[in-house]
This record gives sequence, structure tokens and C-alpha cells, in this order.
Amino acid sequence: MNRVAASGCSIEQIRSALVREALQIHCEQMAADLALARLGATLINPGDTILTHCNTGALATGGYGTALGVIKQAYRTVKKSG
Repeated sequence: MNRVAASGCSIEQIRSALVREALQIHCEQMAADLALARLGATLINPGDTILTHCNTGALATGGYGTALGVIKQAYRTVKKSG
């Protein structure tokens, strides 16, 4: 964000560039979370017990979530196949 802020001349240019960068970071995080969720869901079997600690989901990543994303994806996968 510092690099992006340094590239602008006016306050409006800087603000716009920072907003674009923040949105890009958010999109990248969402894609990474979803990829991790899909991979992690393959390790969960019906009836498994899952324990997480700390913040999960969008509270932890601002995206789909890592630990909770895996759980949500596994639930959707089992629900579709069951």
C-alpha cells in the first residue's frame, strides 16, 4: 500500500489507487481461500469431528476463510453427494 500511495500525485489519485489495490488484495485472498478450501475438503470424511481455535471464516481472512472455508466446502461436497 505504501508503494501504491507513493505512485499518486493528488489525494484523489492516491485514494483511488489505494482502493483499487485493496480490492485486488481482497480478490486474491478470496481465490486463495477457495483453493485451500477445495483442497482441504478432500481430507474430511463424513462423520469427522473438526476442532478449530481462534477466529475463522471472513473474520480471520476477510474472504471465504481458511479453516472455516474447508469446513464449508466439505459440507457442500458431502451434501451434494449424499
